[in-house]
Amino acid sequence: MRRSRTTLMLFGLLLTGLILAGCSSLSKSTDIALVPQITGGEPDGNDHPYVGLIVYYDAEGRPLTRCTGTLVAPKVVLTAAHCMFNPVPDSAAVWFDPAIASSAELRNPRLADATGTPVPHPNFQPVIPDSHDVGVILLKKPIRLDTYGALPELGLLDRLTNSSDLTVRSVGYGLQSIVPELQADLVRYTAISTIINLDSANNDGYNVQTSNKAGKGDGTGGQCFGDSGAPVFYPENSNVVIGVSSFGFSPNCTGNNDFSYRMDIADSQNFIGQFLD
Repeated sequence: MRRSRTTLMLFGLLLTGLILAGCSSLSKSTDIALVPQITGGEPDGNDHPYVGLIVYYDAEGRPLTRCTGTLVAPKVVLTAAHCMFNPVPDSAAVWFDPAIASSAELRNPRLADATGTPVPHPNFQPVIPDSHDVGVILLKKPIRLDTYGALPELGLLDRLTNSSDLTVRSVGYGLQSIVPELQADLVRYTAISTIINLDSANNDGYNVQTSNKAGKGDGTGGQCFGDSGAPVFYPENSNVVIGVSSFGFSPNCTGNNDFSYRMDIADSQNFIGQFLD
């Protein structure tokens, strides 16, 4: 039996005309802000060169919001569909540098490593659990790397057991902290966390819930604003993307409130597959 759906609110975060944290967040009510960045954790350096910062622009070239994505083929960046919603962007640019010089750089897509066309899942809807929250950026020119992000086997997460290693790794360009102080370094961060649920009403076969243990000082952490579309890798030291950061329920990006749309389900792979050679 299908569980009841929850209406979500999405938004892009802008501050004084500069892209500060960006992407959307999903919430159950107006007093719950939602999600995705890497809190806790540590700078990624060059460990994941196929993970990039995405900026979306309107038809006049004005920046709208920012998210994170994973290069899964020379001309295909995997991300979240809600990054392309309300407002709908005209174009996108992607930076793969471990650190961006300044937010001013993000206003100019000519300074990016690549530009392209945003394509959301045609059935995307701002509701959970079955939001179809997956999208791609189709790049104009290929980016050649030795390694790209990879899609998982279908049903990979459903085969996990209590004895499985449930450790995952998130990588993204989102906020590092909201309280007690805002930290919004334009740096690719990485953090490890743990799969804690696949079967709740918020997941229901479409999403995977992971822990957020930010502030431990041991490399653990979670997602926050600006990490929307960021990859969740399993196993933690692999390039296999089992989910893209989608939503959460904490306005401060704390607690076990990180939810990612699953990439090991047919809905995601049928959509992405049409763009892969």
